[in-house]
Amino acid sequence: MIGLRLAKEGRGTLSIHDVTGRTIRSIERDWTRGYHEVWLYRREIGATGVLYYRFESGFFTDSRKMVLVN
Repeated sequence: MIGLRLAKEGRGTLSIHDVTGRTIRSIERDWTRGYHEVWLYRREIGATGVLYYRFESGFFTDSRKMVLVN
């Protein structure tokens, strides 16, 4: 689960990357203001270990590291 708290509404993209920078999954949609939880399942990602997620929009950009274990 990835939690996002957004101060504004608008179009944005949440993307998941492996350590080589390869995009594993990308979710683009219109986001509302407030808190969001994005649930991802291991079968959707197909990778374990250190991964990175990045949220990008016209009003906010952030990236974080996560560890997915077996």
